[in-house]
Order: sequence, then structure tokens, then C-alpha cells
Amino acid sequence: MRGDAPAPDAIVETDHGTLLALAHRRIDLADAVRSGEVAIVGDAKAVEHFLGLFTLPEPFASAA
Repeated sequence: MRGDAPAPDAIVETDHGTLLALAHRRIDLADAVRSGEVAIVGDAKAVEHFLGLFTLPEPFASAA
């Protein structure tokens, strides 16, 4: 959701690329916060839960 939410559990400030990397588990949330790539206002556990909602596809198995 963009804009104001009535009562958000957390607000995440980052760029699109970092959010995608977090969702695909290429970077760790705590590391991204420490490095300043992500700022969280509110419940960090809610952000972790949100990121856990993304399922990754199975790796493509090439024909050998």
C-alpha cells in the first residue's frame, strides 16, 4: 500500500531493489537495517513476517 495506512504495524523505507533482494532472501533484513539500506519504524517482527510470505520458485533443473 502506498500512502497512509490507518494503523500500520510497521513502516519500511527502502528502494525497490533492496525490497526485492529481501523478498528473495538474497540479503538479510538485520544486515540491511544495520547498513542503512532499510529503515523500519514500528514492529520489526511484522516486517520479518511480511517478508516470509513470499514463496520462491524451485530452482530450474536443466536436462543433463
